[in-house]
Amino acid sequence: ALIASPFPSTHEEAQKRTTQVFIKFENEMRKKIDTMHSGSTMVFAAHDMKTNRIFFGYIGDSRVIFQHDSNSEVIASADHKPASHNESKRIKGLGGYITFNKNDVPRVNGNLATSRSFGDGTLKDNSEDRTKDLVSVIPDVMGPFKFGPESMYFLGSDGVFDVVQNGEIVSYVRNGKEPATVASYFAKVAKQRDSRDDISAGFVMGV
Repeated sequence: ALIASPFPSTHEEAQKRTTQVFIKFENEMRKKIDTMHSGSTMVFAAHDMKTNRIFFGYIGDSRVIFQHDSNSEVIASADHKPASHNESKRIKGLGGYITFNKNDVPRVNGNLATSRSFGDGTLKDNSEDRTKDLVSVIPDVMGPFKFGPESMYFLGSDGVFDVVQNGEIVSYVRNGKEPATVASYFAKVAKQRDSRDDISAGFVMGV
């Protein structure tokens, strides 16, 4: 409710409120469960059904792809990966390091393959200053975007996007497939391609 009610009027407002919610949520998690050796990423859409304005927010390598109409550019969130320029600079600036081992993905301090998440307390400062965490809980927010009759967005966890390309999803949708089948179809595709991570998906399309 803090994120979307009242609905944010600017990107700056959405970013501030989402950050507050994510930090509060993780603090509550810490009180109830052991978050030192486990964690989760997240992606969400805040969609005002009255004005059809949308913000997307995420941490980690869960991803959103958005397209306003079939002739528009496909917009996708940038996964929070340790080797990306901004994340690498942030982690090293905090005294952390990134490993690049053969036959493995880059990892924060040789451990985690994503650089932002809920939980994963062994890679966090665990103080009130959340800017000091190697693996950050601070989200990125995209938008606002306008959702129209031909608009679509797809939300998925890394278990989907590890094995499915953004363009595959857009092509599948724009070739006239039934919108109600899109999320379940790509969840099945991810399983068939032997994805080894969490598989979660959601899809919304204008009518």
